[in-house]
Amino acid sequence: MPGALYCFRGPDRVRKLERIRQLADQLHIDPLDQHLLNAAQVSTSEFLGLIREHPMNSPLRLVVIDEAHRLEEACLKALAEQGAREASQTACVVLLVESDVTKKPAWQALCARASIEEFSEAAAKTPDHFALLNAIARRDVPSALQGLREQLAGGKDEIELLGLIVWQLQRWLTLAHLMTAATPRAQMETAMGWNSWQVERMTGELKGRSVAWLQEALEDCWQLDRDAKSGRRPLLTTALEQMVVSLCLPAPREQSAAGSASPIACSNAR
Repeated sequence: MPGALYCFRGPDRVRKLERIRQLADQLHIDPLDQHLLNAAQVSTSEFLGLIREHPMNSPLRLVVIDEAHRLEEACLKALAEQGAREASQTACVVLLVESDVTKKPAWQALCARASIEEFSEAAAKTPDHFALLNAIARRDVPSALQGLREQLAGGKDEIELLGLIVWQLQRWLTLAHLMTAATPRAQMETAMGWNSWQVERMTGELKGRSVAWLQEALEDCWQLDRDAKSGRRPLLTTALEQMVVSLCLPAPREQSAAGSASPIACSNAR
């Protein structure tokens, strides 16, 4: 599929992102050769230079332009006249637009070269991020991975989801410290800003998750965040999936203890 030029049109961003992931899989695109750019933040020269540049580890670069209706007219003209031809052996370009741009003069020549796909019906429901956290809490690996993938398909990025997991771990750790200090239930509710049923549920979720385990899990998350932001973890989705699985699995000593000890008193090693 060399030289492919796509225009994904319509409001359903979830399905657009799913389609982009399918393209990446079909074309065997390495994450280092996948680029998501905003049309308002990229110049014509930068865009054309990128699609003409040879990929690092893949047959093609996958260059996705969000809000492509905001591309400069010069960029559209150059892409239609020469960019698509020159990029034919180096890039697959996907333009994301919400409205019908084919009637605009600047887009007509470009759309004549592009494969236009319609995404007209918005997703019926935004994926619930609590489904991911609840699955982790009950150690349900398949549901947790499904929740993670739904969030990614829904437009959340890996760093954002990592932050969500960190938020949950911090809540657990705060409650674990309060329990270790034998804090009365009423004071826990006040300190956490929770209702009684929330404290009850979270206390149950802490079973088998000691203070030491939670602290180590948090450090692993922070390390993944640092690695991702420094470019040392190009396969971030895979790393995040592994993190989610590790948070669901019981700690080694929990497996042998079979829940005989207090979740806070036991010193499980992660």
